[in-house]
Amino acid sequence: YMLQNDFARAESLLKPLSTAYPEDDVILMLQAELLVQSWELPKAWLICDQLLKEDSLHHEALLLSGQIQMLRKQYSEARKFAKLVQRHYTADARGFLLESELHFWNLNPV
Repeated sequence: YMLQNDFARAESLLKPLSTAYPEDDVILMLQAELLVQSWELPKAWLICDQLLKEDSLHHEALLLSGQIQMLRKQYSEARKFAKLVQRHYTADARGFLLESELHFWNLNPV
């Protein structure tokens, strides 16, 4: 439902899970992604920040934090997250994709 921009329905499915499992990383990341899709960036940032305080190299939280910073037009901060993903998760191309998006949105072609 998130991909169809049906945020209310996605939230209605996620809410019982988040109540039952409030500390589950996967559920927290789904909540954060839903918040980003609905442009509630500060709330999404708080979730990612919480996960990164528990594990400074939380893979998905690093990626989403970079995306949030990019949407906030904080390109240098977003790049730091992209570089962390590239350095620590070498098999995951999404760190490179995030960095390339940053160059595009910052109108700074490589």
